[in-house]
Amino acid sequence: VIVYLVNPNNPTSTIADCGFMIKWIKSQPKNTFFVLDEAYGEFVNDPSFKSGVELVKQGFDNLVVLKTFSKIFAMAGMRLGYAIGAVSVINKIRDHVAYEVMMNQSTLAAAMAEMNDKEFLAESKESNDKAREILYKALDELKIPYLPSQTNFVFINLKAPLKPFFEHMKDENIMVGRPFPPALQWCRISLGTPAEMTYFVEKLKEFRKKGWI
Repeated sequence: VIVYLVNPNNPTSTIADCGFMIKWIKSQPKNTFFVLDEAYGEFVNDPSFKSGVELVKQGFDNLVVLKTFSKIFAMAGMRLGYAIGAVSVINKIRDHVAYEVMMNQSTLAAAMAEMNDKEFLAESKESNDKAREILYKALDELKIPYLPSQTNFVFINLKAPLKPFFEHMKDENIMVGRPFPPALQWCRISLGTPAEMTYFVEKLKEFRKKGWI
């Protein structure tokens, strides 16, 4: 049995009850294998968040934690991720991955530089936090419901079909996310720079005046 968990989750941007989740994983039989996708883990502010890496350190060999350079490291175009697990788990993964196809020297060099660039990571997270607060403030002002985000995007409830909102934003040179059935009235807003989010919320307020949201 393979159980795939995404924490923080996409598209909701929320985190699971990590204490409950880890306790549950520990309680499952050894033939249950867990894949814990933590692509957005570096953005989390909630102190209750616990990474599955803790279980790896404790010696559990029925799980693997997936990480990526596509999010806080800003290397989405280079398509590189990595896995953390027990030695036996990683060895099994190596037998089934075509590394020569998936990686190149430029990507690896960039990744190694990123991992040691603590100043950039701090700047990236700080920028994301500021952008999120700019959006939160506007959503609260306009009374647009949203889920508490622990990622670099926010899931908002338009209480209306997504397509008209998509088209209006496109006219303002803003591309919003695709629909996520069955949440067809919800919109996943990716966070840009604080300046970009300031422009976005200006358009939100204009749309409200026009009765579009």
